[in-house]
Amino acid sequence: MHTITEAPTALYVITPSLVFFRICFVAVRRFVPIPKSLLQSSSRKQWMYHNTLVSLVHSGLSSCLVLYCFYDDPAMVYDMIHRWSMLSFYVVCFSADGFIATCFCFTGYFIHDFFDVLLHDLRNSPGLLFHHVLSCMACTFTTFSQLYLAFPTGCLLLEVNSIPLHLRRIMRYHQIDRSSLLYRFNLAILLITFVIFRFIPVSFMEIYVILHGQDQYLPCYLFGVFGLGGMVVVNVVLFLSLFNAEFGRDKNPKLENT
Repeated sequence: MHTITEAPTALYVITPSLVFFRICFVAVRRFVPIPKSLLQSSSRKQWMYHNTLVSLVHSGLSSCLVLYCFYDDPAMVYDMIHRWSMLSFYVVCFSADGFIATCFCFTGYFIHDFFDVLLHDLRNSPGLLFHHVLSCMACTFTTFSQLYLAFPTGCLLLEVNSIPLHLRRIMRYHQIDRSSLLYRFNLAILLITFVIFRFIPVSFMEIYVILHGQDQYLPCYLFGVFGLGGMVVVNVVLFLSLFNAEFGRDKNPKLENT
């Protein structure tokens, strides 16, 4: 076990990560051209394109760190309440505990994306905003309590699947042919990682919470059961929506948010 980071140290990690993702968004908006298919589209769709690119950066970064985290200490799988690991390298250039810096790094991203969506897409994204609020609350609680740290780490495994998911949306914005080898390859990776990094981890954590209910505080137990249960439902709905969009009889050729 390792000493928890103090609040001032945590803020030193949150602030640079928040600034980093804001700089990413500004850089993408300034230097990455809008696809031809979106030139005549609404400002919302143009914003979504840039937002997706920044989300892709976050997914790539978080996937590498989280996979290494479980590789570095696989014992977290067996004790998800008390066990947590410290990454063997510092996150970016922050002189803080590796695992904690990782949690707060992603908290910085959630804060960035929360305000980005709040300013540009409030009407269409109340669910996403609620998700970000819960994510920040969960990461903050687990970090300072030194309990359940393996759960947000396990949830971040979903970001591995988010990489091909974001790439699919970007390819659709660029109107890449669905029958092309590139699109089909990404779709195959998307479906495979959906099962491996979405269904399996969330289902495993839900079962773990239920089986170890006697070892948890009641509020944490209820939050885990209903929170992870909600994630299972969301993943099923997302998978069915994705499957229908790609293999359904009435495939819409227009660019959707799926």
